[in-house]
Amino acid sequence: MEPAPTMYFPKLQTPRKRHAFGVFLFVIAKLQLFFRLFRKGDHLAVGLLAQVVLDLAGVLGGRLRVNAQREGIAIAKAQGKFKGRKEVKADDFAAQYQRYLNRELNKAQLAKTLGISRPTLDKMIRQHTAA
Repeated sequence: MEPAPTMYFPKLQTPRKRHAFGVFLFVIAKLQLFFRLFRKGDHLAVGLLAQVVLDLAGVLGGRLRVNAQREGIAIAKAQGKFKGRKEVKADDFAAQYQRYLNRELNKAQLAKTLGISRPTLDKMIRQHTAA
């Protein structure tokens, strides 16, 4: 028996690419099984082929749905209808932040004073220090 050929795969950076590639490999394995069963004349081959077709339809359908959504968002942005989430504004952030730097307030107190959540406060601090 000869050894299986070595396969080299590209680096898959995003989870979506890794998932799609995993589904692709799974479908290939099912197709190999289908052809083995089909050659033997096994009646399970037809059901397996149906599964493969449904798997492919699910993957491709998801991709089509995502592309349609992106296209719709681009059209809405061009028409000025899609603006995304409203930006959170905190009144008197600079003065309150200075109090935080002077150790008059801790982060939880600063967030409560400004009426925002801690993660939002962290984002605002990053933006403020970067500017």
